[in-house]
Amino acid sequence: MKININKLDVFQMGKVYAVVIFAVLLLISLPFIFLFSTVFVGLGMASGMPSFFGTSSLAFVGAFFFILMFYTIISFIFGMLFAWVYNLTYKFHGGVSFETSNNNQIIEQ
Repeated sequence: MKININKLDVFQMGKVYAVVIFAVLLLISLPFIFLFSTVFVGLGMASGMPSFFGTSSLAFVGAFFFILMFYTIISFIFGMLFAWVYNLTYKFHGGVSFETSNNNQIIEQ
């Protein structure tokens, strides 16, 4: 069975983009946060200035979460923009089509 997507919900597409980008960035970045935080704390203990490197570690984690939120908001906006452009240009390109098969059930119309 061939299915065409005629229209995308703009707000829903923005939410999906934002959630996917947030999850992927969080998954990729968490190991680096733990690594660099540990390095900052270790440097602080080795140098005898734990307060300076502890503050640097907190600043690094804060900057990371700021960047994560920034990218999430930007991806939400671009997801909505993509859906809006798709809806405007659907009549020219015919939309996205894909095929499905349902071998186990009979569909009644």
